Amino acid sequence: SLRRCGAWVGVDISADLLHLASSGSGGRRCAGVVLADLAQGLPFRAGVFDYVVSTSVVQWLCRRPVLDRERAMLALARSVAAESAAWAAQFYPNTPADAWSLEAASAASAVPLACIL
Repeated sequence: SLRRCGAWVGVDISADLLHLASSGSGGRRCAGVVLADLAQGLPFRAGVFDYVVSTSVVQWLCRRPVLDRERAMLALARSVAAESAAWAAQFYPNTPADAWSLEAASAASAVPLACIL
């Protein structure tokens, strides 16, 4: 549960949404927000997070070339601590092929996606 976790870090491609997230953190400890594009990679060292939760993000990778999808999934996987790695994604694929493509990209990463919601 997030209530028992330490601080959280918000990442988004939109500066406006990051401002909204950091100003309304609901009393939880916000370690900071980072402006970044998942398709371009993430600015975190390997194993820095215990958990990664992706909400309505990875479906945008379906519009990118396969190599970009795999790189982005690998960037997510690398940011999670190897031993206790856990990450989940909620996304809305346009077609079943989109879902299969993201699942394949995840399987190619170091820490496969545990569940697709």
